[in-house]
Amino acid sequence: MQLFGINPGREHYGCIIDLLGRAGKLDQAIELIHQMECEPDAVTWRTLLGGCRVHRNVDLAIHAARQISETGS
Repeated sequence: MQLFGINPGREHYGCIIDLLGRAGKLDQAIELIHQMECEPDAVTWRTLLGGCRVHRNVDLAIHAARQISETGS
């Protein structure tokens, strides 16, 4: 996906995931993670985990924590 003349990188996705998480739009954040052009890493999942903590979404937090442990970081 290219918009505004740039190819989004991991850091771009991370910023959007952080914003979505802070806004409580965790469903949109996880959807974006699944649509990323690059493989999500531990930092991506930790970013989502932060949003889960703020909005007390335990089920998604467990999923994010499992993904973190699978990445080995």
